[in-house]
Amino acid sequence: MQEQFRRFSRFGDRHSDGRSITLSRCDKWLRQAEVIRGGGEGGGGVVTTADTAILFRRMSRCGRLGLFVLRSVLSNIFFKKKVAQFYLNPPFENSKS
Repeated sequence: MQEQFRRFSRFGDRHSDGRSITLSRCDKWLRQAEVIRGGGEGGGGVVTTADTAILFRRMSRCGRLGLFVLRSVLSNIFFKKKVAQFYLNPPFENSKS
């Protein structure tokens, strides 16, 4: 998961050092991992971009989150939505970057 985090945090952001991620990069990663719902009917996923935006903004100080804090944000979302924690590892490992 650390390598996927690093790749997605740097993808499209040449100034990123790979230690923190922006909300837009995070949402892209979660969409590819099929954790975030797509735009259409029954678009997979269990989380919405609104869910991630609300907690991301509460937890981030400069618009970026590190991996440890991101895992905490996702755990919080999954707990509130009563979703199994398995979403924290396997989908991310299989997502493309």
